Amino acid sequence: MKESRDGVTVTILGKEFMVACPEDERAALVAALLNPVRAADGAWLAAAAGLGLTFAVAILAGTVESLVARLKLRAVPQYIFVAGASAFAALLLTAWWQGGGQ
Repeated sequence: MKESRDGVTVTILGKEFMVACPEDERAALVAALLNPVRAADGAWLAAAAGLGLTFAVAILAGTVESLVARLKLRAVPQYIFVAGASAFAALLLTAWWQGGGQ
C-alpha cells in the first residue's frame, strides 16, 4: 500500500487500485482494509472493531512519524532493520493465519 497526495494505492492479487480519500480519512481507510470483522458478523462488533482499528492506525502512524522526525541519521540503518524485521514477522504471521503452514 502506497500513499500519495491524491489517495492510497492498494495492490490486491497483483492489481493496483487507487483509492482517493481526504488525508484526514486515511486512517479509517487503512483500518477498513485491515478489519477482519464484517458487518454480516454483527453490526455492533464490526463498528467497534472498525473504530478500534482506526484509533490504532492513527496512533501508530502518529508515533512512527514523530519518531522518524527525531531520528538521528546514524540510527537510520537500525530503523530500517527493525522495519524490515517487523514486515517479515507480519508476513510470517499472515501466512500462518491463512493456513500456509499446513
